[in-house]
Formats: sequence, C-alpha cells, structure tokens
Amino acid sequence: MESIPENYKLMFSSLDCSDDDTHFWTYNWENNENLPPCALNFKYPEFEEIVWEDLDPECFKLITVDIKDVLDRFHNGEAGYLLSPFKYYRVRKELSNNSAELKFYYPEVRIGGDNKIHLGEGRHRLNALMKIYGLKEIKAKVFLKDYLI
Repeated sequence: MESIPENYKLMFSSLDCSDDDTHFWTYNWENNENLPPCALNFKYPEFEEIVWEDLDPECFKLITVDIKDVLDRFHNGEAGYLLSPFKYYRVRKELSNNSAELKFYYPEVRIGGDNKIHLGEGRHRLNALMKIYGLKEIKAKVFLKDYLI
C-alpha cells in the first residue's frame, strides 16, 4: 500500500468527522490492519455488553460470519475497506453511546449464487468492531427467505 497521508490517519483516528458535507469522501485502506487505532475520547462498552437491535424472527436469522472473509469479498474485493470518515466516525460514536435506547445494528449479509456469504451493508461497523475489539467473527443478520433457498 502506498504511504497513507497523515491527515487521513488523523481523520480516521482522532478528529470529529461528524460533518457529512466535509467528510463524506472515501479512502480505501485495503485491509483493517492499515486503519489507525481509535484515538477519540469515546468509551466503548465491553463487546459482551453491546445492546443489539431487536430482530423479527419471522424475517431474520443470525449467523456467524468471518469478518475478514465478507469484507474481502465485498463488491468483488473492491470496497470492504473503502471507508468514509463521516460514516466511520458515526458508527464509533453510536457504539460509544450504545444503550437500550440506542441499539447497535447487526451487519446484514446474504447468501450469494456461489453459496458464499456476501455483505449487504455494514462495512463501517465491521471495520470498527474489528479495530476496537479485535474480532475475527461476528453475528450478522440474514433474511430468512435468502437463508432458506
């Protein structure tokens, strides 16, 4: 990977990037290891204490996914680490404010025609969870109609 500009490292580690007009561009980090650690003054819950969204069991099922695997496959390997500082900041702020009133959303996956798990949405969440907690696997939601095919 080419040298990462210092201002990008700052934006993704320690700057308030809550202004979507200024910070909605994207940068491809190519893998999670290249992302700088979070240096924001956020207090994150222990992973086991995260309050997750409620799911309708008639619509969704939770399955365990390999985070790196689904990020590496996202949009044919082109976009799993393509992150916006605005969205990456927002997901870390939401995680730090996690409560029964502000539940954290599961990443959404689908089963592709190749019978592999593909990420639908949640790449910013997955990258943040990997970076903050060092996770390798996580529960993700899949539509039952996609799961039962």
